[in-house]
Amino acid sequence: MDPKALGTTAEPYAVPNIVDGKLTSTSKTIEIIHPLDRDAYPIFTVPDTQTGEIQPFLDSLRKVTKSGMHNPLKNPERYLDYGEISRKVSTKPLPSPICINSSSCETRIVALCPISGERVVLTNNLNL
Repeated sequence: MDPKALGTTAEPYAVPNIVDGKLTSTSKTIEIIHPLDRDAYPIFTVPDTQTGEIQPFLDSLRKVTKSGMHNPLKNPERYLDYGEISRKVSTKPLPSPICINSSSCETRIVALCPISGERVVLTNNLNL
């Protein structure tokens, strides 16, 4: 989907529902008009889920655990992992500030999360 192309063709982008990890459609949709030009084509359609189509959503909700994922008593490994991440970050020396000009400095800390592998960038701007 190209955001710049929205509203330029007669066929709008159809936004699907996602239920139980699968993309689904509904019997009715709502057209969203172009916010800047009401005479242009609609930019997309969204599902208008009716009462008779709600059962798959309810079944999917019943599969979700009510607690546990973020509860430190039920998932202590997650909190031990985050404690280890914090310990490793605290033992690394801070980089020296990068001074752009005499009135401001910026410090950046880049770390890799050992669990997800994501790159984390922490920035501290100092106005002198």
